[in-house]
Amino acid sequence: MLLQPVFWRNLATTNERQRAKEIVEQYGRFSLAAFTLLNNKSYYFSPSGNSVIAYVPQGRGAIALGDPIVPVEDRRLEKILHYLYEHLNHFYNFKGLHTYKDKFHPHWEARYLVYPSLAALPDVVVALIRADSGDRLFDYFKPGAETK
Repeated sequence: MLLQPVFWRNLATTNERQRAKEIVEQYGRFSLAAFTLLNNKSYYFSPSGNSVIAYVPQGRGAIALGDPIVPVEDRRLEKILHYLYEHLNHFYNFKGLHTYKDKFHPHWEARYLVYPSLAALPDVVVALIRADSGDRLFDYFKPGAETK
């Protein structure tokens, strides 16, 4: 969904709206959760059907409302990212960058990546790296190499 245009689709069906309501009632613990049930929203459900993101189609894209609403046990990706942060630091100095930025007392905000399927995730990651690094994709895999 992040890298593909969102073509106009009808608003949520009655079944989608009911499923979203069930998820919000069960797991919606943030202030914007109730707004996901407004009539102008469409929904993107996880493959398991236990998580939802509310969005409004806008032009050729979509505007998502707040964080995904997910059960606590559905946060496997966060565990994977934490593992990568801890174990791939020699390729990219995540910890040093985080320490440097902490000096400025930033307000950290969660960011989420929506992708169509698990099989598409590697392509999405490569596209994001290319967007950040241009033609220097392989620089990310050279330990100690400095990117410019």
